[in-house]
Amino acid sequence: MLSVLSLTLHAFPTHQRYANTEDVWLKSEVLYIATDEKDTKGSFEPFRRAGHKLYFLSDFTELAGLDNMDPNWKGMIDVAVSSRGRAFAGTFRSTFSGYINRLRGYYGVSMKNSYFGQLDQKHLMHEKWHNVNIDTFAKEWPDAWIGIDADQAPSQDIF
Repeated sequence: MLSVLSLTLHAFPTHQRYANTEDVWLKSEVLYIATDEKDTKGSFEPFRRAGHKLYFLSDFTELAGLDNMDPNWKGMIDVAVSSRGRAFAGTFRSTFSGYINRLRGYYGVSMKNSYFGQLDQKHLMHEKWHNVNIDTFAKEWPDAWIGIDADQAPSQDIF
């Protein structure tokens, strides 16, 4: 079975994309990259040099009939695939990355497997949450998915 990982780091210079997240990925792990970057060959070359096999949505155009699909759905496919990865590295303050993290929470994936590519915020999803009412759009909060079925009370110990 292949591991599928998700990455939305289009906001970073090429040389920082791998350096900021290399400890997240397992050796030679398959990476699925959700990005709006046009130059996928050059922009993600450091990942290839590190031994990762990379896949993008465009790699499945023929197989999935993407040319016959409403182009507005393509982002939703990226989100669905990205939300199921073993690990996820996204972009802080990205609503795209935020929704992927929220879906991961709905699926019961630990937020300790979600990261941000910016070093200052890299482990933010691993911290016990606190809503500071500043930039709340930039981060998903575990109280959005813990206990939503009334099976347990939201707790800072469970995320």
